[in-house]
Amino acid sequence: MDLKLSIPVFLALVLLFGCIQIPGLSKSSNVTSGNVSVSNVSVVTSDNQTAEPTCSPSYSMSSLKAANLSGTGALSVTASCATNKTVAVYVDDALASQASVPSDPAVLNFNLIAANDGTSKVEVKADGSTIGTTNWTISPIGFTDTSGTDVDKISIKNWKAIAFNIQNPITIKKASAYMKRLDALQFGSNILLEIREDSSGAPGSTIVAQSTYPMKNATLSYNWIDFPISASLAKGKYWLVFSVDKDSDYIYISYVTVDNKKAGNSDNLKMDLVQNEDTQNWDQTTWSVLPFDRRYAFMVSAND
Repeated sequence: MDLKLSIPVFLALVLLFGCIQIPGLSKSSNVTSGNVSVSNVSVVTSDNQTAEPTCSPSYSMSSLKAANLSGTGALSVTASCATNKTVAVYVDDALASQASVPSDPAVLNFNLIAANDGTSKVEVKADGSTIGTTNWTISPIGFTDTSGTDVDKISIKNWKAIAFNIQNPITIKKASAYMKRLDALQFGSNILLEIREDSSGAPGSTIVAQSTYPMKNATLSYNWIDFPISASLAKGKYWLVFSVDKDSDYIYISYVTVDNKKAGNSDNLKMDLVQNEDTQNWDQTTWSVLPFDRRYAFMVSAND
């Protein structure tokens, strides 16, 4: 074909049919479908599939409020992206509680028993890996105010009793009272301590545990006297009962006056024994409230 004739023919074809695309020379195209127009669409072919979005497990834990021995502490652990993970709580390296994460997110609530007074280490683990630690302050059971300057006498015939409560089962190892003695004492006399179960708001006849402390070891000024006494106590009310094993000897226990115009409270009691004329022994009578409201200084501990 003559070149002069082919050029007009080519231009006529372009005007008639639009742009002619030669395969292999372009990777993009204009696509029109209905009312939607998409231009410059690049086509990518691959055997790889698009992965679903994933997340890594994360945790946060609350603080623990101070507690009293045998009480409880509430600890919360918030878990995200951790469904079916096992969260375990250890107190002083001993497993205290554990639970499985049920959903995402989830809050796990643990109630921990304050089994040892002092500062306990609390560690939280998820599937064996540590996710957090904190310190838990636990106070012994008792009334530890030693500012009182008044005293009550304890002897073979004058007994004193102090109530305390156990909120959860624990094992105690020591009871203490803030006491002093006088110069005069008999050879070999002892201060006696019994832990008794409660009976209608007073010390009962059941003695759970008992201990002695040599009178000669008590000081002439006030100090904490520690009685080693091991007992596993269930939940409930108990009494510390103090006496002396020999006549004419006595020990003083410190107290803080609450209200000297108000009758004694139901947690600090006394018993005045009566001597049997036939046997010369001191017979127990009944427990009664003190002349006015006061509180004796004492402690119950799970530590030696």
